[in-house]
Amino acid sequence: MSVIVVGSSGGGTATLGHTDPQDLLRAINDELERINSCDENRRSEHGILYALFISCDASMDCVNEERDIATLWTVGIGEDCAKGLSKSFQVRPYYTGFLKAVNSKVKELEENILVPAIMQEKISLVKGMICISCDPKCVNFSSLSAAAKQHLPVTGSGGTSLSAAATTHEGLSIVGNAGGSVATTTYTRAVSYAYALSTVWKEPYSPFKGGQKNGKPKIGSILDACLPSFLAVCVSCKVLEFILQTSSTAGEIDSHGGDLVKSLTNYQFIQQLRYQALPSVCSVVAATSLAPEHGSTAVMAATVASISSWGSILAGLFAGWLVSLLLGRTLFMSIRLGIPATMTNIITAGFVGSSVALLCHVSGIVRLLSNASILIRTFVRTAPSFGTWNGQGYGFMFGCLFCYGSKVGWYHSIFLPMILIEMEHGEASIWGSIDICTLVLVSAGICAANVLLSRDVITRRGLKINLLCGDFIEVAYPYMEKSTIVNLSAYLASGIASEILYSSDPTQVMSSAYLPFPISIFLAHDTFRVSLAMLSAFTVSFLGMLLSILVDFFSTHADANKKRKND
Repeated sequence: MSVIVVGSSGGGTATLGHTDPQDLLRAINDELERINSCDENRRSEHGILYALFISCDASMDCVNEERDIATLWTVGIGEDCAKGLSKSFQVRPYYTGFLKAVNSKVKELEENILVPAIMQEKISLVKGMICISCDPKCVNFSSLSAAAKQHLPVTGSGGTSLSAAATTHEGLSIVGNAGGSVATTTYTRAVSYAYALSTVWKEPYSPFKGGQKNGKPKIGSILDACLPSFLAVCVSCKVLEFILQTSSTAGEIDSHGGDLVKSLTNYQFIQQLRYQALPSVCSVVAATSLAPEHGSTAVMAATVASISSWGSILAGLFAGWLVSLLLGRTLFMSIRLGIPATMTNIITAGFVGSSVALLCHVSGIVRLLSNASILIRTFVRTAPSFGTWNGQGYGFMFGCLFCYGSKVGWYHSIFLPMILIEMEHGEASIWGSIDICTLVLVSAGICAANVLLSRDVITRRGLKINLLCGDFIEVAYPYMEKSTIVNLSAYLASGIASEILYSSDPTQVMSSAYLPFPISIFLAHDTFRVSLAMLSAFTVSFLGMLLSILVDFFSTHADANKKRKND
């Protein structure tokens, strides 16, 4: 460890991250550890040796030292650290009180710990210093004076404090693109500090190498994570459609209620909900999942980039992926060019997003991906027919396949992404209807039979969650594995229900799981047919479980009687 960090949460209310000292100090330490870490077999010698960071809810520009409460956060300071017992990096709250008392503690710790570490006669461990909105004239005067005497490279952020440090401490070596902190983020500052110090030390540094290697999620997983927004948009669109139909039937109402109906069913609002909301969600979730270190910067860039993805969630995912790819490289390039942190964040958060939007718009990728979604929807919403075969029996086969696929890992990798692509314009899904029939209602039927005869606690909970939340299908799997009768009845229920759904126009029975089953029925245009399919799935699986329990019961009693006779 080779760096000392001093500072405070500062006065910049437009700065993101200063009020979370733990996150900020960890990010700085992570980036410092990446310096000279190209060799995976070699442990980096850089990191935070000591840190004294004052966090205060009030802005330091207008704080009252005798009235406002502050907390001193430290690294490398404490009883365990002093005895050398703490080997891992830890950010700890050291003292909480009025700011005046906290400032006194910092001065004391600087005199007793930081200054001796910097001024060590033998080779000092301290190689550099980071100042974040510090007080060079008073609170942090001692450490900065020592740094100036030892000619330590100093970097940081906070325009006012760095200017004061340069004029107060003669010979202080301020390096890097240190400057203001408005609109900056934790990650931006951490990369900036690490690059500035690595340049002075003449050691290699890249934010893309070294450090902890986390596996990035797959696009299918990212799409699955957007499910809550898809359901919300789908239900909202259906409710608005219902309100519009009802108001049209009843005629125009000249009242406040009529004004509310007009506002809710505004064409522009509905169009935005159907065609822009979900691509934006997919873009933001993709960018933040693939580049989580950029935080709010990724959110801003992805939101702007998604403007070009009108009506296509695949284009939204592509825009988010492209943003995640460009953010880190743009950020690091800006820092290497010596661009100040605030301007760096403006470039990465603003111009990366607008550039991606422009690229997607002029390249034709949005139209290409929209056409791909149309092909997928056409495929899943149509029962195939060849020659004299009109598609009869296709629904039964697909229902059985859906039931089987849920057991072997196809659901989250294939079925759910296809359901969400179907729902990209705020509509429900035919595969969503198959989902609730072949999985949710089949599971509910198995649970209901167990609740009726065996009083099993887990199945009571499973029945409730399946009917009221459209989830927890896994509760039925142990019974299906244990009993051939239950397993066959589940496949039979899945096949019958899906055949009913595909028996006529599938677009009339589109729905979704993960909702209370009455709402799932409400989403469909043909409520009778979807209700019949749900009832069939529930009844057949219920009877199959019931039969299995009775067979086991009579078999057990028969074995017991046989054993009694033999005895």
